[in-house]
Amino acid sequence: MAEKIYLGSGKEFGKFGDIKISFRLDTKDGVKVEPNERGYYNFIVSRRKEKDKYNNTHYVALDTWKHDNQQSNSNQAENTDDLPF
Repeated sequence: MAEKIYLGSGKEFGKFGDIKISFRLDTKDGVKVEPNERGYYNFIVSRRKEKDKYNNTHYVALDTWKHDNQQSNSNQAENTDDLPF
């Protein structure tokens, strides 16, 4: 699994469990967030184990998962060999 790239944080507020988040599309390390091949930005919002010094209850990380077309194509080819026709 790739190392998480943290972009920001947030707080849960209100009686309906709303979460206000703040984040940047670049990091201190110089990582620039780019859209995926379909033009979407993918983020993961997770609950912190403990509140931080600013009482943030959640954090935002970049979703770095990439679909491996080669692997899915080879899996499809393997599955068709088992067909009875």
